[in-house]
Amino acid sequence: MHLGQSTDGYRLILANNRDELWDRPTDTAAIRGTARRWIGGIDVEPGKEGGTWLGVSENGQLAILLNILEVQKPDAKGRGFFVPNFLTGEKTVDEYLADVATEHDLYNPFHLILVDLRYRQFTNQHKPTLCVKTITCSHNTEPITHSYSDGYVSCDNSRDITKPWKKRSVGEKQFSDIVAAYGSPEHKADLVERLMGLMNDRVRHLPDLVLAEQFAAVGRSTESEFFKQRAAVSVFSPEVKYGTRTNTIILVDHTGNCSYIERTLKMPVSVDKPDYSVVELSFKIKV
Repeated sequence: MHLGQSTDGYRLILANNRDELWDRPTDTAAIRGTARRWIGGIDVEPGKEGGTWLGVSENGQLAILLNILEVQKPDAKGRGFFVPNFLTGEKTVDEYLADVATEHDLYNPFHLILVDLRYRQFTNQHKPTLCVKTITCSHNTEPITHSYSDGYVSCDNSRDITKPWKKRSVGEKQFSDIVAAYGSPEHKADLVERLMGLMNDRVRHLPDLVLAEQFAAVGRSTESEFFKQRAAVSVFSPEVKYGTRTNTIILVDHTGNCSYIERTLKMPVSVDKPDYSVVELSFKIKV
């Protein structure tokens, strides 16, 4: 994501890929809620209905959940409710992260990114800035948080947010080049087109020692085709019915106009010629 301070650009430019099993039932993006409206897709997997991986609210809250590639506990609580509970609640970023930290050991490993788009923090120069914080929670370790105010923030499924997979490093450079060239409202169509292209790039960024270490730690072969497929920004693994199912772009300008663009792989998947649906939604964030 890119967090901007310039009044002639976007306050937020977000590009997000969701990698998931093809058979996991999901509802595409919609405007949800009543008193506290928000946009996002939702999980409809039995027992986990209502959770999600990404959403943005009319109150200027944004949440992103990424699972960490580690050994999973079968009896762990579902992580998907972290996002809607933040978007529909009244807690600040700091308050919510404190709650998450106290019960992190009940869940399988994850990164959670929370953003307040309403300029509620202030720098020592008394300039308004955005509040962005991440928390990383893994088995048998204390939660780790990071804070940001502007510029570029990226995340993947690595254990350590400061030690990215190679595709994330390459993708962040490509993302920053796109934002530099097209990151203003008058170039919206070009911006969306190029971000979608980036998110659907199947070039494999190998070798990747960080990815290989995590794969080996969960008992998977680093010589497998699946490992090589995971090294691409866009994952397509028909052998295991897994991959990048959803591309999402969120754009918020400096007056609070929010555009939410979602491109979703249609089920059942045609392996030879995948088909996609596109949803574009918008509302005004209360800034």
